[in-house]
Parts: sequence; C-alpha cells; structure tokens
Amino acid sequence: MHTIGVLDSGIGGLTTCSYIFRLFPHVNILYYADNKNAPYGLKSEDEVSAAVTEGVGYLLDRGCEIVVLACNTATAVAVKVLRAQFDVPFVGTEPAQKPAGLAGGRTLYLATPLTLKNKKPNVEIADTSHLAEIIERTMGKPPEAILDGFDLQHFDNVVLGCTHYVFLRGTIKKKYPQLRLFDGGEGVARVVGARLKTVPTTRGGRLTFKFSGKREFCKYIRAFARTRDLI
Repeated sequence: MHTIGVLDSGIGGLTTCSYIFRLFPHVNILYYADNKNAPYGLKSEDEVSAAVTEGVGYLLDRGCEIVVLACNTATAVAVKVLRAQFDVPFVGTEPAQKPAGLAGGRTLYLATPLTLKNKKPNVEIADTSHLAEIIERTMGKPPEAILDGFDLQHFDNVVLGCTHYVFLRGTIKKKYPQLRLFDGGEGVARVVGARLKTVPTTRGGRLTFKFSGKREFCKYIRAFARTRDLI
C-alpha cells in the first residue's frame, strides 16, 4: 500500500487529503501539520522555506514515497528548492486560475500575500491576509461575516488560491449560489495517482497525523470530516 506525505501549516491541507481519498481510497496518508508555524501566508519566504524543509525531512524519514505540498504558499516559495534537494517526487498545489479563466466572466483571485507575490496573477485580487488564520481558529467553519468586504456579488468566478480557503465553499455558495468556485485539490489528487501509477481499490487507507506544535487530534478529525461536505 502506498504511503503519501502531505504537508500544510494547519487544517487547509485536509481538503487535499479528502480529494486524494475520494479518488484513491486505498492509500495511506501521513499528514504533517505544521501548526507551530501556522499560517505560512504571513511569514517571510525564508521562514516558510525552513519550516517546510523540516517537515519534508520528517515525512521522508518515515518512508513516504511522494510528498504533497498541500499549501499554495509553500509551493510558491519552496517546491523548486525541494525538488533540487531531495530525490523523491513532489506535487505542489497551484491555484486553479486557468480553469477559472476558461469559464469566462469576471474572476476574483483569493490567495495569501506570498502566493500572489510569486504568481502575479493577471486577474483581480483581494487582501486575504488573515483569512487562513480565521479559518484555522474556527476549525474550518468560518462565520458568514468573513466574506464582508469582498464584493462577491460583482464576480462570476472565485479562485480559492489557498487550501484553507476551500473551507469557504459552503459559506460562499450559501450566500452567492451563482458563483463558480475553483480550487486545485482534485488536480493535485490526479497528479498523485499518475506519479504513483496507482488505481483505486476498495480497500480503505489510513490518515495519520504528525504535529509540529500542540497535538490537536480532535480539531483535525472534525475539520477533516467537514471536508466531505465541501468537495
């Protein structure tokens, strides 16, 4: 049975795990929750790179065959360096800007400052500096007021350019059912399957947690259960 390492600064990467399990329920996932350094989006590039490298080292020491950076910020800052440093496949998380563009209409791009700095998207952006922090604090169940100030009624598409922001799906769809929402989770899952050359079986896999800071098993299990209603 394959073992996949998944890394994020908090609960956001659990949405990626849910996408992976939906397509490949037989794999095992070792989830490195770098909650000590959450959220990455407000840190410097050097801080993010050091934290991610430490987490990747842990995953590889535990025999993971492939590592998923389930974080748009970590991918933008560190994936090239990691690929040069370690001889294992890395799958990064890219914002779903292209499919949103193909959908037509006006698109709002929600992402952390570091992701935006590295990607420079040619679409309209919003200041989302503290969204991940709020979503982390509310265990993936953010209040509707979190959307105040984004003027979403004026858009056709929203790119959720942070894995934490996938937890906004239900809140956005409830208030703005006309919006088309895009995130990169399913694409990541398909790349993982292609890299491992694996096909789904009926056998169920296992999700195991490693925390860099305080152990938060109950919080993460509840957040992971919540992802089933989002994707």
